[in-house]
Amino acid sequence: MPTWAKIILTVMAILIALFIGAGFVGYHWMMKNKDHFIAIRKEGVTFGGGKDFAQCADAALSRLGGGMASQIEARLFLEGCLSTATKSETVCEGAPPKSEIMRTAQWAVENCRRRGKVNEQGCTQVFQTLSEACQR
Repeated sequence: MPTWAKIILTVMAILIALFIGAGFVGYHWMMKNKDHFIAIRKEGVTFGGGKDFAQCADAALSRLGGGMASQIEARLFLEGCLSTATKSETVCEGAPPKSEIMRTAQWAVENCRRRGKVNEQGCTQVFQTLSEACQR
């Protein structure tokens, strides 16, 4: 077998091993934190009673920190909150359908900019989730 083929096979084997390892670590992290995440969503469901979508979005944004875990928590809280909250036409104004990916992203970025949260991925995730709920 030529040397270049051995190199390609070795690189592919390493990439596959890294992919499997990342999946293993991610799975165990989720299982370790599953109860916490379920509690966060339930907290959102409770909070959403008597609130509207805008209040849910504000509460989710206030939960954002700098890490991935806080982004997951904010999104789970928001999903729970939106399931019991009243739809708010003001916050849903201009929310594109889920099928329009680029418009949804632009809408999310614009809403984050209005709230002074420029270039914050967690904020755009919150508004993408909100956009989906506005279509229900």
